[in-house]
Amino acid sequence: MVISGSCKLVGTCNGLLCFTSSDQEESIYVCNPITRELIALPKPTRIAPPESSMLIYGFGFDYLTKKYKVVWVFYPTNSRFRNSRFCVTAEVYTLAATSSWKAVQGFNHPPYGHPVFANGSVHWLVHPLLSHKYERIISFEIGKDEFNVTPHPKYSSNISIGELGGCLSVVPDIEYNHVKVWMLKDDS
Repeated sequence: MVISGSCKLVGTCNGLLCFTSSDQEESIYVCNPITRELIALPKPTRIAPPESSMLIYGFGFDYLTKKYKVVWVFYPTNSRFRNSRFCVTAEVYTLAATSSWKAVQGFNHPPYGHPVFANGSVHWLVHPLLSHKYERIISFEIGKDEFNVTPHPKYSSNISIGELGGCLSVVPDIEYNHVKVWMLKDDS
């Protein structure tokens, strides 16, 4: 299979790659680079308006069912929505023999930036228009197909999130040649 257009990495998990293509359809793929197997996922059932909306994806693994999942999120971004509650729409696709997109309970904190899979969840920062200094992290728990807010220490600077040793990590901007790293060891 040949993919037209450029590609954007959504996430990696256990050696698999999930990415979108920049073709007119913005197709979603999961690839095993070792076996060279490439799976094209069907379109989500709810189609986001192409203009004035943000599309965000996540990719993770359900340790209980041993299945991979792709999370698809969209929300409006035009100026009339910035001062009101956001209506975030989400669907999840489980890679299995009989797979389809399933709507999941919406929420009002729009995710932002590159997703991180750690602690059994896909994590994003909350969009900075709605959160002062990234005060929140939104997490999609892969095993339960639900969103929640993940607490973290408060910092006076912007933060980045990542995965370190299988755990969610938070790193504030570097100050005075010192790096602080916060790690979520489990979900409690």
